[in-house]
Amino acid sequence: MLVEAKKRFEYGFVLNEQDLRRTIDVVIEQYQKLSTSLKPTISYEIKYKNGAISKTDSLESVFNQENLGSSQIIKLVAVFEADLDGDSISVNIGFNNADLNEDPGTTSIWYNIQGNSRDWVFISSSLIQERIEKIKRFCPNQLGLSGKRSSPLRALLPLILMLVMLIPLLLVSKSSQVGTSSLLIEAKDKGELVTTIDALILIEQARESRSSIFGDSFSSIISYGFVGIVSLIGLFMFLQRYYLVYNFIWGDYSEHFKKTEGIRSFILIIVLLGIIVSFVGGILANMTGIN
Repeated sequence: MLVEAKKRFEYGFVLNEQDLRRTIDVVIEQYQKLSTSLKPTISYEIKYKNGAISKTDSLESVFNQENLGSSQIIKLVAVFEADLDGDSISVNIGFNNADLNEDPGTTSIWYNIQGNSRDWVFISSSLIQERIEKIKRFCPNQLGLSGKRSSPLRALLPLILMLVMLIPLLLVSKSSQVGTSSLLIEAKDKGELVTTIDALILIEQARESRSSIFGDSFSSIISYGFVGIVSLIGLFMFLQRYYLVYNFIWGDYSEHFKKTEGIRSFILIIVLLGIIVSFVGGILANMTGIN
């Protein structure tokens, strides 16, 4: 009886040499539990950033890749195959850079297991999934947005368009507002200001007019909306540049990964310190009565 288990993930991942070796060893150990003499044939398929594909049966050959620039690894598939009592026992484990690979979809990690023992297949599936849990990394694709990592920008597009369409209303409301001084001068010329109370009433009416839906509150909503959207886009672009989601960490890519992680940590620390200093400064200013 053929039993199959398969699973797909949209996680990011940080896969280094040690983790890949351990995953390979786990699968080999599972084969040997079926029979101590059972040794699967193992092959590896590698796809590079320039679109080239290579195949090898040597794990050392995988780790000896340059792995940067046009030779950066964007997809790796390990295939295990063996025969036991006439049955084919196979395990496929794949890792994919869903951003750089032109193949459709956002699946980044997957495995397929086929065997003649239900217990063996289920236990193997659990062990492989445990290894995947150790290397997974948060990925924007997990937010439920279809497509690549540019999806958050597409999700913000309707809100951006709505705010753009509100700009003419803001301009109209601003142009239609008359300054308080102008109203006082006009009322004085007409002889409508008899007492100080009349002036105060006129000033209050002008203030209420500016507080209408087309007044200051409306302007604030538009302003804060744009600031919020620009901040979100800036954060997304920062993470896209300095938060590497899909990582095969060996070869020259190891240094690139370490450098990028260091830059992101440094920038975040500076921003955090700036916020703390600003917050503490505001508290001290309030305590000492400094405006």
